Amino acid sequence: MMAGWAVRSAWLGRPAGRKMGAWAAVGIWLTPESMPFLLASFGGLGLFWSRHPEDRNAGMALRAAGTTFFVLVAAALAVDPPLDGYFTAETYRLSVVYLVLAAIACANGWTLWWLDRQPLRPGLRGIIAVLVALSGLALWLALFPAILAGPEGLLSAEVARVFMRPISELQPIRTARDAAIFIGAGALAVLAAGIIAVRARSPVWAFATVCGVLLIVLASHYRRFATYPEIIAVAILPIIASAFDSSFWNHRQSLRSAIRVVVLSILYYYRQLECSASCPPRRRHRAVPLIATPRTL
Repeated sequence: MMAGWAVRSAWLGRPAGRKMGAWAAVGIWLTPESMPFLLASFGGLGLFWSRHPEDRNAGMALRAAGTTFFVLVAAALAVDPPLDGYFTAETYRLSVVYLVLAAIACANGWTLWWLDRQPLRPGLRGIIAVLVALSGLALWLALFPAILAGPEGLLSAEVARVFMRPISELQPIRTARDAAIFIGAGALAVLAAGIIAVRARSPVWAFATVCGVLLIVLASHYRRFATYPEIIAVAILPIIASAFDSSFWNHRQSLRSAIRVVVLSILYYYRQLECSASCPPRRRHRAVPLIATPRTL
């Protein structure tokens, strides 16, 4: 929802920006693991703003999104603080860590809104916006360096090694088979996004490709995040299908329908192969005698 309203914000402006900020607050409250999509949504809309200096909708949307995000995160933190107090920095739940992130997003939005009203060259205003955004991100990471350590940042090195070793979803992807199972579809989607970025010479698609690559790197370190590249694959599938279908538009309807069935069948059976490869083989259990004897009991 947040990413969808981020896309709509480029044209709808302030109303869509409020919804984007509200869904961002809901996501970060439910789980901080939504942060990659949050950063990608705000960053993508900021990139659109830099590429369209004649349009003020993106700037107004980012101001509304940042303000709504900050207000709702502050309200949520007021009613649901960490057990150790309001100013306890905890990365695995809503805390002051994400309140500061929301404040930075709000400041960035107001900065872009202010730059839209200044008589500056497009290149200069873009440089100012990038410097402000990077300064805020650097300040946030300097205040809370445990963010860069991932799940291990919550624990000491020895405790993290003992605690996380039995958890399979926190293990890295080590084999080509696991890579095909967990990030295969996402890698294909990112490759398709890169091809579209090159052919269309689109900075927005290039940004989406970079975000996809970073998510694949994250998933390769922790299997838990393998869902993120899969979400990209699901989102980009209609675009790939439309682009593939347009090249056969001049053919007969029956041929186009057959091609669609073949493409969807390939995607479906690829997922079935992934599922079958990821499921462990079933063990045969010995039949239990129906007659209850002291030995069977």
